[in-house]
Amino acid sequence: MNAKSLYSITWEESPVWLRCLSVFALVNFVTFWIGAVFLGGAAVNGKVENGRYFLRSHAHLQEVSSSVFLYSGIHCVSAMAGVIMLIVAVVQFNYRK
Repeated sequence: MNAKSLYSITWEESPVWLRCLSVFALVNFVTFWIGAVFLGGAAVNGKVENGRYFLRSHAHLQEVSSSVFLYSGIHCVSAMAGVIMLIVAVVQFNYRK
């Protein structure tokens, strides 16, 4: 098996689907991070207590509506899934025959 180093992948030689996935994953993760900063935390770390929804960041709880809590949870899952998919895609592309 003739594997290349992960450091030898250039933007120009990567296929269009990998470039699109890279841009999507990066933009999605950055918007999740910025959203978590402005909202006061993330639903993944938060909690639901007596019908009240809280986002958590560094032991600080921020009360939000149920729709914001749902948005934060979905955006977190999609951001993490995008990063994982990008890692798998780069490894797959790098170690193909």
